[in-house]
Amino acid sequence: MSDSDPSPPDDDPDPDAEPDDADPFASLDPDLREKTDVGDRTDSAPASAESADDGGEADAVEQSPHEAFAAAVETHLDAIAAGEKGDTIGVRDPELAAFLRALNDVPSIRTDVGLAVQAAYGTPPDPTGVDKSTIVRLAVRAALAEYDPETFATFRDVLTDRARVIVTITP
Repeated sequence: MSDSDPSPPDDDPDPDAEPDDADPFASLDPDLREKTDVGDRTDSAPASAESADDGGEADAVEQSPHEAFAAAVETHLDAIAAGEKGDTIGVRDPELAAFLRALNDVPSIRTDVGLAVQAAYGTPPDPTGVDKSTIVRLAVRAALAEYDPETFATFRDVLTDRARVIVTITP
């Protein structure tokens, strides 16, 4: 063999080398590892609803998707009310941004669009209460109510229930 030829591979593995399938996280804290093996590290309980003592049956009655949605809306509304989450939304859409800015440039068209959106959502017409935010807010709500009435009805029910609680508590 010449000096430029590579030597044949060594068939005897290095006894000090780690095997390819060795767990690089084996030395980590077992509690941390357990939390990250299931779900994510912020979960305080395993992602599964199973309990070891009940043979794998769920402890709680499973929620329907709309019940879960209502609970999620409640959670987000509470977080917004507590100041933990923002109460605004943002959408990146250059064409829509131009449309809305043009409405501000031509108040008569803005009023016409605003009145149409108010009618589509079922709110009383109010030409003085028409601004860009109102148009976007009511247009999104009207579209969601039209395209997924069941989910939007669930959302409205949550809002109605919360309003009843506020009215009941308020003297």
